[in-house]
Amino acid sequence: MTTLKDIAELTGVSVNTVSRALKDMPDIGAKTKERVRRAADTLGYTPNVLARGLATRRSFTLGLVATELANPVRSAFIEALRRLSLDKGYQLLVGGFETDGEAEGQLRQMLARGVDGLILGNVGGILSEKPYWSVLEAALRSGTPTVVFHNAQTQLLDGVFIDYPRLAEELTRHLLEKHRLQDIRFAATRLDYDDRGAGYRSAMRDASLERHMNLIPLTDCHMATARAGMRAFLAGGQRPEAVVCHNDLVAIGVMAALRDHGLRVPEDVAVAGVDNIELADYLHPSLTSAGAAPETVAETLFNLLLSRLDGSYTGPGRRVELPFKTFFRGSCGCR
Repeated sequence: MTTLKDIAELTGVSVNTVSRALKDMPDIGAKTKERVRRAADTLGYTPNVLARGLATRRSFTLGLVATELANPVRSAFIEALRRLSLDKGYQLLVGGFETDGEAEGQLRQMLARGVDGLILGNVGGILSEKPYWSVLEAALRSGTPTVVFHNAQTQLLDGVFIDYPRLAEELTRHLLEKHRLQDIRFAATRLDYDDRGAGYRSAMRDASLERHMNLIPLTDCHMATARAGMRAFLAGGQRPEAVVCHNDLVAIGVMAALRDHGLRVPEDVAVAGVDNIELADYLHPSLTSAGAAPETVAETLFNLLLSRLDGSYTGPGRRVELPFKTFFRGSCGCR
């Protein structure tokens, strides 16, 4: 197996210089780094991560614990995070959860594997009131930095926030004001399932349309259940003018149910989703949606975590709000 000593002999520099060059340390010149890297490639050098971890007391792994792993927006986020991690010499471990109890179990597993840092989402509300808060506190005490995304309220951890209430409110207002629709329903498990429903309700109240403010109830927020939930709603004799959906997967299921009933989108019923998955622009009609780019979310979270890992930031918890973009497409009546 090729060693640092072999590279040093080939390049004519010390073993210490080889080590620092491969770590991209700033005190090593660019030409020396390039010469060392070429020699390492020529000799087929592979760093011994286990030995490096024993020497530095680090595992060079990061743990991601998140909801909705099957959602395309989460898949894009995970892939972006994986690439960022690899670029800095880390492997990414991924665990999913649906309940707080599952989140606690996944977090404990990640810490038991000795991850150097944690990323947790989608979580909202007061984090210190969550059943798994004791696990996060233990991570903090042990020096394992953690970042969260969605809308968690905490001053101890870094977090990335997207204003989902305003996002859903903007979509609803567009249907109200641009397309002059009034009977607009919200498709989700509950109106108060998360803050997206709050944005929908705010827009409807401001338009004095509380009489139309209602839920199309779903058992969960996936395509098949959204299709079944929308079919049951239509079978009851109700037909709204528009549906704002919890996410794009729900919107796709709702559109399928409307087709099942011989209804056209957007001529008979307009539809809008949330997340702006890549598929949204390829549907027929294309799906009106809004969201933050998953690559931007991943990069922001990773940079927050990396600054803790390398010690460049040791201050109080930071909260970064990311902008979202709205894409008005065919499903709402825009062209």
